[in-house]
Amino acid sequence: MRKAISTIVIACAFVAGASAVADAAGSNAKAASPNAKAASSNAKGKTCGTLYTPPCKAKPKKKHKHKPKPKPKPTTKPKLTNTPLSPGCKTAGPAYKLPTFTFVSNAGIRKIKVVFASKTVKAFTFKGKGPKQFKLNGVRVPTKGLKAGAHNVTVAAVDVKGKSVSKTVRFTICKAKPVFTG
Repeated sequence: MRKAISTIVIACAFVAGASAVADAAGSNAKAASPNAKAASSNAKGKTCGTLYTPPCKAKPKKKHKHKPKPKPKPTTKPKLTNTPLSPGCKTAGPAYKLPTFTFVSNAGIRKIKVVFASKTVKAFTFKGKGPKQFKLNGVRVPTKGLKAGAHNVTVAAVDVKGKSVSKTVRFTICKAKPVFTG
């Protein structure tokens, strides 16, 4: 019986020593191996969400950086350009043809008005959003009875947002040539 008890004690000591050596070897291997964490987590098993452990915490999701929505383009003032005036003076009598005017508005054009000598010569009103671009061509201004000198014609445009632009062009009526009798 003594022999049996001593064999059991030796066997227990052997198992205890072997497990201590295995633990020491395992910890050295874990430190040396890059996959040590994965190996240790597999060896330990699940530590949350089981019958006797609290539920696992959800991993926080990475927030994706979204690009901000582009801001709408600010409505700019309408643009008004014209072809150059013909040089020199004009004789009184025939109507003076204005150069071509081009209106551009990213909001849309609402009204266009041509004014000469405090009178509206031509006017356009557009419904809805209105065109984004419009060419005004062939507008004639009456010159009959005008005195010699410079005269102004104002062309104005208003867009859908209420922003306006105007341009004044100047043309000249020539002095009448003297008539010689005799």
